[in-house]
Amino acid sequence: MESATSSGPGTPAAANGAGIAVENPATGETLAHVPELDAAAVRSLVSSAREAQPGWAEAGFDERARILMAARAWMVANGARVVETICAETGRPADETQFAELSYGISALEFWARNAPRYLADEEIESASPFVRGGRRMKVRYAPVGVVGVIGPWNFPFNNSFGDCIPALAAGNAVVLKPSEITPLTSLLMAEMLAEVGLPEGVFSVATGRGETGAALVDLVDYVMFTGSVRTGKLVMKQAAETLTPVSLELGGKDPMIVLSDADLERAANAAASYGLNNSGQVCISVERIYVEDEVHDEFVAKLTSKVEALRQGPPGEPGSVDVGAIIFPPQIELIDSHVRDAVERGAEVQTGGKVGPGPGRFYEPTVLTGVDHSMLCMTEETFGPTLPVMRVSGAEEAIGLANEGRYGLQASVWTRDTERGEALARRIEAGVACVNDAQLNYGALELPMGGWKDSGLGSRHGPDGIRKYARRQSLLVTPGYAPSRELHMFPYIGEVTAQVGEALSALAASELFTDAQRATLAVLCDTFVPSLPPPISGDESGGDPTGFWARSASDYGVPAAVELAILQSGIPQDQLLGLRVLLDALAAQGMLAAATQEQREGIVHAFGEDPEASVGVDALRGICLTLHYALPDLGTGINPNWPGMGYPGPQALPKPAEQVERPIKPIVPDSDELTLEADVVVVGSGAGGGVIAGELSGQGKKVCVLEMGGYHDESEFNGLELWGYQNLFLNQGPFPTAEGQVSVQAGSSLGGGTVLNWTNCLRTTDHVRSEWAGEHGLEGVDGADYDAHMDAVWERLSVNADCSDLNGPHSRLREGCESRGLDFRKVTRNTDPASYDPVTAGYMGFGDQSGSKRSTQKTYLADAAGRDADFLVNCRVERIIVEDGRAAGVEASYADPDGRRAKVTVRAPAVVVACGSIESPALLLRSGIGGPAVGDNLHLHPTSAVVG
Repeated sequence: MESATSSGPGTPAAANGAGIAVENPATGETLAHVPELDAAAVRSLVSSAREAQPGWAEAGFDERARILMAARAWMVANGARVVETICAETGRPADETQFAELSYGISALEFWARNAPRYLADEEIESASPFVRGGRRMKVRYAPVGVVGVIGPWNFPFNNSFGDCIPALAAGNAVVLKPSEITPLTSLLMAEMLAEVGLPEGVFSVATGRGETGAALVDLVDYVMFTGSVRTGKLVMKQAAETLTPVSLELGGKDPMIVLSDADLERAANAAASYGLNNSGQVCISVERIYVEDEVHDEFVAKLTSKVEALRQGPPGEPGSVDVGAIIFPPQIELIDSHVRDAVERGAEVQTGGKVGPGPGRFYEPTVLTGVDHSMLCMTEETFGPTLPVMRVSGAEEAIGLANEGRYGLQASVWTRDTERGEALARRIEAGVACVNDAQLNYGALELPMGGWKDSGLGSRHGPDGIRKYARRQSLLVTPGYAPSRELHMFPYIGEVTAQVGEALSALAASELFTDAQRATLAVLCDTFVPSLPPPISGDESGGDPTGFWARSASDYGVPAAVELAILQSGIPQDQLLGLRVLLDALAAQGMLAAATQEQREGIVHAFGEDPEASVGVDALRGICLTLHYALPDLGTGINPNWPGMGYPGPQALPKPAEQVERPIKPIVPDSDELTLEADVVVVGSGAGGGVIAGELSGQGKKVCVLEMGGYHDESEFNGLELWGYQNLFLNQGPFPTAEGQVSVQAGSSLGGGTVLNWTNCLRTTDHVRSEWAGEHGLEGVDGADYDAHMDAVWERLSVNADCSDLNGPHSRLREGCESRGLDFRKVTRNTDPASYDPVTAGYMGFGDQSGSKRSTQKTYLADAAGRDADFLVNCRVERIIVEDGRAAGVEASYADPDGRRAKVTVRAPAVVVACGSIESPALLLRSGIGGPAVGDNLHLHPTSAVVG
C-alpha cells in the first residue's frame, strides 16, 4: 500500500500540513496520509477539468468507451489490489468486497461504455399538436453538463464514489471526485488506473480533504452528485442553490422489511441477516427494521437469532473466514450503541449481541432486538450499524402503515409466497425501490433506476436517468425550408381563421368517431396513400424538392385529422361509420402499422382492394385523403402547400377583399320565429336555373320569391382563401363523396349559386344528353334550335366566353400532352366580363372573384328581379313542397343565419320552381313525395373534383 502524502495521479499535492491520516478500522493501523486540499487547490483541479472537458466530449462515445473498457480490463487484472485497498480502509471482509464492489465496478465500466450511446442518443419526438406538423422534425439531444463534482461517502468507497463517476465520464464530462476523508485510497487508486489506461489529463481528478474541500467543489462545478447524510445533503443543496447548480442526492434510509405469515421464513431469515448486517449494516439500503406478522413472529426470530449468533466477526482475513467487519467511521459506533441502549431502556430485549466488540479495531456485535416499537430510535432513525430490530404486527395493513411512517423512503421489501399480493403491497410503500422476496440485489441491476423518496434523496443512479442527469437536454425543432411563409397563428390574426380552428379542435376533441388505435391506423393508411418520398432523379441528379411536394406526407399536412373531421361533418349513415371502423381494425390486424415498410403497407392496401366490400371503404378513404392533401388550402396562406410543386399558384397569400359594393338585392331577415310570405311563384335556388327563371318571370309581371340555402356574398367579402370559399360558397362546405366514396362532388351554395363560383367554368349541356332527355324522357324542345337560342341569350347576358381562361402549369402540361397525341384541347368558358377581368385577382373565381368581373345571376337576372319587387331569403333551406289537391301550393322552409337567428318560413304560391341544383333538387322532391323513387336517377353531369378507383 502506497502511503506518505502521495496524492496519486490526477491529484495535486496539498498545501495544508501533513495531510489526513487514513487508518484501517479493523486494526487501528495507519495506512497512509492524503492531502487536505484547500479552496485554491480545488479551483485548480476544476480549472484543469474545464480545459480538458471539451476534448473529452468531442472524442465521442466510441473513444470514451475504449478508455472505460480498458479500465475494466485493468480492474480485472488488478482485482486483488482493488479488493485489498477497499478491505484495508473499510475493515470489510474480502468476500463481501469482491461481491459488492469489485464485481460492481467491472460491470459498471462495461455497462456505461456500452449503454451511454443508447441512453444519450437523439430522441425523435412525435407531437399530437396540430400546430407543429408540416414536416417538422423534433428531437431531444443530450450534451455533457461540463464538470461534475462527485462527493462520496465512506461506507462504499468504490460504488458510491467512483461508481458515480463512470456514467458522468461516459457522458463526456470531466469529473472531480471528492471522496470521504475516511476512505479516500480507493478513489486515488482509480485515478491511477485511469491515468494508466490513457485518460486525457485533467478529465478525472481526486480532491482529497474534509468538508471544506467538498464545499469548495460545490461552488465551482456544473453538477453535484452527493451521497451521504440527510443533514449534509440539505447543506449541499442549499449551497448549490446559490449558483443554481443542479444536484442529485442519495441520502439516508430506514429500510423496512415486511415478513408475512406465508413467507419462506428460512429465506427471509437468511436475507435479513445478509442484507441487514453486510458491511456491518453500514449500507444505505440495509434492512434497518423488520415487521413480522404475529403468527410467525417467534419462529422467524428464532431462525434469525440462530443465524446471527453464528456469524464470524473480526478483521478481514482469508476468503471465507470472516462474515461481519468493522465500523468504518469512528463516531458511528457510539451512535449504534446509543440506539441499542435507547431500545433496551424502553423495553426491548436483546436476543443476541447488543454491545461494542473487543479491539483493537472498531466492532459492534451483530445484534437482534425484539419487543421494539416506534417510540425507539432504532425503529425511526437511521442506525447504520449491525442491528436488526424486529417488531410484531397484526397483519399486512399495520406493517404498511408503520413502514410508511417517518421521513425516509429509500428502499423496502415484502416477503410472501403470494408474489401478486406482494407486489400490490410493495406498490403501497413510500420508497424509491421496493422488492418482493429480495433486497439490495436491485443495486446490481444497472438498468433499474435507484433513488429515494422523501428525505432519502433527490434523483437517481442507474438506468437511463443515471447518466442523463449528467447531461443537459436540448430540444430541437427543425422546420423544413419549404414551410409556408405564414402560419395560421401568425400576425395578423384573422377572425374567420381563429373561429375555424377553434371549431375544428373542439370537434376533434369531442369526437368519438374512432378509437385511438383506429386513428393510428388511419394515419398510417393516409401516409401509405401519400408517403414522404425523396424527390425523383432526373438524369444524373435529383431535381431537389424546394416546395416539399415529395417530402410532405399526409400526416405532415394534418390530413388524418382532417379526414376524421370531414367524416364527422358529413353525416354519413351509422352503418357506413361502423364499416369504416371495422375496416380500420382489419387493416391493423393485417399489419397496417407505422413500423411496416411502405412496400408492406401498399401490399396490404392492394390485398384489400381485391375484396369488393373492403375496396369500397379503402377507395372512399383514399379519395378523401387525396382530395384533402392536394386540395385543402392552408389556413395561414390560403393555398395548399402542394400546389406550387404542381405549378398551380393558388389564390393570393393574404386576404385582400375589394371595397364595399352596392348590393342590388335586399334579402328579408325574419324578425320573429315564424314568417309567412305570398307570391305568384316561389323559386327554390338562385343559380343559372333559378336565377334566370326568377328574372324572366318577374319581367312578365309575376310576384316572385327566391329562397336560397346559402348566404349572400360578393367581392367585398372574397378574401382569396380557398377554405373560406369552400365553407361559405359551397354545399356541405366543399367537396363531399358519393355514397360509394369513389366520386367527390362539389356544388355552389350561395346567392347566385354556381354562377358566383362555378369551379371557374361554365358548361353547356352536351348534345347527346339533350337528345336523351327529349327522346327518352319527354322533354320536348330541349334538343332544338329554340333551346339553343335561349341558351345563347343567357350566355350573352352572363358574358360567357373563353377569353378569360388562363393556363396554369398543369393545364399547360395537359395541352402539350393532348397536342403530342393529336387530341382536341380547348379552353373552358367562363361567365366573366373581359373588360374588367384581371388574371391575377380573378384567376380563382371558384372561391369568389375579387375583381367583380364575374357576371353571375346575382348581378344580372336576380338584380333584375330585385328591381321588380321580388322577395329574397338567403340562409333558407326548403324542407318540403306544400301540395294541396294534387297541385303545388308553396313551400315550407327553415331559416338559420350566421348570427344565430332561426325561423320557420312558409311561402304560399300556386307555382313552385325547383332549381336548387342536381344534388338538392332530387332530395327536395323526395322529401316532398313528388316524382316517385326514380327521382335523381338520371343525372348525367356535375362538377367532379376527383375520381378514385
